[in-house]
Amino acid sequence: MHAFFLVGILAALFCSARGQDPTVTIKLTEPASISNVLIEAERDQDVTLDCYVENLPATTTPRWQWVTYDSNGKAQTKKISQDTAIEDNTKHSIEKPTEFTWRLRVKAIQVSDEGNYTCYVQTTLQNRKFDNRTISVLVPPSLDPAKTSTDTTVDAGESVDLMCNASGRPTPTIEWTRLGGALLPGKGPRYSGSTLSISNIQPQDRGKYRCTVVNQIGSTRQEIELGVRFEPIVTAVNPVVYQKKGCLIELQCLAESNPFPREEGLSWIKDSTTYSVSTSRYEVRAMRGAFSRLSYDLIISEVRSEDFGTYQCRIRNSIGTTLRQVTLIESDEAQPSFKFGRTICGGENIYSGSGQIFISALILLSSLVLSLNLSS
Repeated sequence: MHAFFLVGILAALFCSARGQDPTVTIKLTEPASISNVLIEAERDQDVTLDCYVENLPATTTPRWQWVTYDSNGKAQTKKISQDTAIEDNTKHSIEKPTEFTWRLRVKAIQVSDEGNYTCYVQTTLQNRKFDNRTISVLVPPSLDPAKTSTDTTVDAGESVDLMCNASGRPTPTIEWTRLGGALLPGKGPRYSGSTLSISNIQPQDRGKYRCTVVNQIGSTRQEIELGVRFEPIVTAVNPVVYQKKGCLIELQCLAESNPFPREEGLSWIKDSTTYSVSTSRYEVRAMRGAFSRLSYDLIISEVRSEDFGTYQCRIRNSIGTTLRQVTLIESDEAQPSFKFGRTICGGENIYSGSGQIFISALILLSSLVLSLNLSS
């Protein structure tokens, strides 16, 4: 055995003396190296490194080893193979596409497989010829459900933190936007960071918020519905209206409210009289629209002297109550109805005859217009 070892050393020294030391080169990798020594690979893909050896002495064979680092930063060297013999064939394999090429395959690479991979030939006890590559593993971003917000509702005036936490390699960027192009409260159209803080929340801040998480190999996103509870926001369509005695007039207010008001929370008030249900001359109409909106009307047919004066449109929900004033003033000329588009006087029945379908369509259309006016 000692004689064989001595012969091997002498043979290596003889080759060296003749200028025929082996050369070891990692010529081809998949994926390709992005620099002379670094390979970036996506998690779960196979990585191959081709080690080409020239002037290989007959007394030795190429070997692969892997150097990794523990949690304390201490290097750990692990043997992978000698010639084509593998230490762990569940993780590595050696192929020989040519006589002087040893191809290392790292199967379904994981972050734990990162490190420095070296192909080397030991020519003497002190002399080693080698080449190496460092493999870095890339991981697409993923959200952490435990640290990422879901749909939430808060009261107006409160503060809220919307969170979007994610991991990935390299570390992903996180950007917030609002669906529909609306501005982020106090932050413009976009905001970068894992937490979007909103203080003194107002009704206009409600809606869908989106966090988008991106790194160089992928992206993901989360949409969060932010609801806001608030007392009714009420607008009088026409704070002052005019009409001639004996003609029909509409008093109209629009409201936004969350939660939506119950029927008992809706009324018109004049002096000591409350109008919350329809009677022969007074029709009370509530029409619900999209986005927690409400059109609330008091329609007075055949206006009389006692009808002139100031009315309060009263809308109440569980958060609070809002009043808006509408004043009806006598006019010498009959004014056209907003909803019906013409003057209606002398007790005309607007719901009789062939005009019924047309009038119903006008009512629906006018309610839509009112809802759009409120949103603007």
